[in-house]
Amino acid sequence: GVGLAYRISGRFTIQSGVYYSSMGQELGGVNAYSGFQPYSSSKSDHNFEILTASGTVHARNSDVYLNSFSMPERIQTSYTSDVFDPVKANLSYVSSTVHQDMSFLELPVILRYKVLDKKVGVNLIGGMSYNFLVNNSVYAMDGGNRYTIGTTQGLNTVYLSSSLGMGMEYNLSKNFSLNVEPTFRYYLNPVN
Repeated sequence: GVGLAYRISGRFTIQSGVYYSSMGQELGGVNAYSGFQPYSSSKSDHNFEILTASGTVHARNSDVYLNSFSMPERIQTSYTSDVFDPVKANLSYVSSTVHQDMSFLELPVILRYKVLDKKVGVNLIGGMSYNFLVNNSVYAMDGGNRYTIGTTQGLNTVYLSSSLGMGMEYNLSKNFSLNVEPTFRYYLNPVN
């Protein structure tokens, strides 16, 4: 990201900027197959749902068949293994792992107070950030090929977070300094 800071007084600084962050998880034990389109007769917008800690994934790609032998309750569908066999239907196996990715654009407002103003300074840091959801994708990988599955439903599009930290600042010159600022962040509203 890019951050800008404005010194209000000798000890107070206000900082803002734009930051991009990404997080995700791998869902092991979820088998994905391609070639399901001829068998898909659903009138809804999806045939499969994957239950995850971040929310429910709606598989909107009608060409992808999903199942799980290790955790069958994770996949919600009417095409269960006792009704449909992907091997007998000659579907192409894609992967046993599904990837769930989410990306955010963060706009923080941070206030910094300089407790110690020497060659090595100490700062207290606190502020709030708006985080906007800019990417929500679920996919399976087969070598270098990416098969889009769908999106995670129920995610908030805007998250509000607070941050609190303490930093050390080493002044290299009058205009440049090196900062180390471990920060604790707390999200005020849940992901889903």
